[in-house]
Amino acid sequence: MKHAFVFIEVFGCEGGIQSYIQDVLGAYAQLANRPNDCADVFLLRDIAGKHPLKHSPFSYHYFKNEHLWKERVSFTLAFATYLVRQRPEHVFCGHINLAGMVSQLCRLLNIPYTVLTYGKEVWCELPIKDKRALSHAHNIWT
Repeated sequence: MKHAFVFIEVFGCEGGIQSYIQDVLGAYAQLANRPNDCADVFLLRDIAGKHPLKHSPFSYHYFKNEHLWKERVSFTLAFATYLVRQRPEHVFCGHINLAGMVSQLCRLLNIPYTVLTYGKEVWCELPIKDKRALSHAHNIWT
């Protein structure tokens, strides 16, 4: 199975969301016992370096740049190219702020996606693009 994960930042800072994501990726790594069970992980604001999951069955794609617009553009273009060329069976979107982009690309290519939420999305009303992304998601993990 070919899967893709999309996150803003997992290893560059420490917090509850980052710890949860590392647990999710660690569990996935333990379940991925065949060579074709690998997954690609796209990280908007992380850099290549040492982290606890570096030697796991993941291919990491890092996009941190001193210019936020450059990291966003290169991240989006690389992810879109990956979706077209690799056609993963499922995409896991790890942040509501990425859900709009993931939703548009996955729906265009008919790739199911799951959005991971962490509870803070219910504190205030979401913008319409985020509501739409959640409503079209194959699954929502909270």
